Amino acid sequence: MDSSYDSKLKEMEAVLQCLVTAPRQKFSQAVWHDVRAVPGLYLIEDKGAIVYIGSAQNLNTRLWQEHYLGRRVRPGGSQLRGVLAKSRKLGTSQEITDYIGQFCSFAVVELDPINKRDLRFLEDYCNAVVRPELIEYDSKNIEWVGERILPNPIQYKCTCCGRPFPSGRQRQPPYHCKTCAEEHRAQGKGPFQVKKPS
Repeated sequence: MDSSYDSKLKEMEAVLQCLVTAPRQKFSQAVWHDVRAVPGLYLIEDKGAIVYIGSAQNLNTRLWQEHYLGRRVRPGGSQLRGVLAKSRKLGTSQEITDYIGQFCSFAVVELDPINKRDLRFLEDYCNAVVRPELIEYDSKNIEWVGERILPNPIQYKCTCCGRPFPSGRQRQPPYHCKTCAEEHRAQGKGPFQVKKPS
């Protein structure tokens, strides 16, 4: 193996090791001003099992405001809350917050300074190795335009490629997968519809 690849792999392994051995804090008991507003990786445990690994440019905002309180600070909001609602049969936003406060804990590794691209590579590496339960691996190919979390996901079908994809959010048309949307934009075509299944 090339020495540069070998050193990069060892660096990623070291970051993952730091993350999985970092001290845990319960969401309901965390001292949030101690969670710094810096880039880094985080993991979330549900009843002691790692169920989610993510990255953030601002760890405090992502963990406290988006994941715990359910505030929409960035487009798309918290993917964790959506998949947690589906898998744990939680209906309302308050039920999700209560569940996270009671059963979930988190750990962080600060990576400041780091660029956005390298942070995403590290997140993907950690998820590929650990394979947490609540990571929806196909969801990164979906354009989210959601407003509220639904307890039961709806299956949508892209009329261009025919690929079905689940949505955990109530959305307004157009519905489309990210791949087809990018192809249409590259060809200079306008927006197109993906119909709900009958």
